[in-house]
Amino acid sequence: MISIRDVINDIKLNVKFLISYFIIFFVISISLPNFLAPSYKSESTVIINTCRDPDPLFITNLALCPEIFVQNEILLSESLLRAYAKHLKDESKIKFKDSGTVKNLINLPNNESIARKIRESNIKIFPDTGRGFLRISFIANTPDESANLTNDYVDFSIDYINKREVELLRETITQLEKNPANNKKDLRNFIASELYEKLEKSAVVESTSNKFEILDIAYPPDTRFSPSFRLLFIQINLTGILLIIFIYFIRKYAVFIFKDL
Repeated sequence: MISIRDVINDIKLNVKFLISYFIIFFVISISLPNFLAPSYKSESTVIINTCRDPDPLFITNLALCPEIFVQNEILLSESLLRAYAKHLKDESKIKFKDSGTVKNLINLPNNESIARKIRESNIKIFPDTGRGFLRISFIANTPDESANLTNDYVDFSIDYINKREVELLRETITQLEKNPANNKKDLRNFIASELYEKLEKSAVVESTSNKFEILDIAYPPDTRFSPSFRLLFIQINLTGILLIIFIYFIRKYAVFIFKDL
């Protein structure tokens, strides 16, 4: 039976071994992050203005604004990410010709694979319902790449959403024009034409100036996002402590078994 006194005595007898063991893990925890490829995260803040103009009759409207979650889903939608994958391919030889992050992405087999990779590893979006913000980040290999890709993704997404709304409006008006109205057909076509022209213009203006507003563009970060020195230091040293305890009890058990044989 192992008592606490036995453990203390064993520690005193093996203090040099324990110290050397801790030093080894300490050195590993300090040096290992330097051999791992770093990644960086910049952040751009976008205001969803429909969330920041609540109905005065509903005090909790701002905190419970569903529009911010709708836009969050659209920003991570498959159609938008595939369109952005095509955009990266088109810009890879011009705007992002020196970007290692973009080269790694466009080397994937197809737009579907690129979209999946971006969603899983690169894009981070944090809805701030209390303020009506979307905090958007693009994780990349260098600080400058992270800032440039974050700003590019934000600009592309806003433009994509604006065009999408206009296309939906165009489809709606087209369906209205095709709707048979017999003796009212000419009048319906005239109304559809007028509505199309006015609503399309208003949709563009409203979507670009009112719905979204870039509060803060992304800047190159000063520190890496991952791997975290602090987290790796804690993980490696905790693993070392648990391994020491495990080895100690296995050793004691082996001595106890062989002693009885």
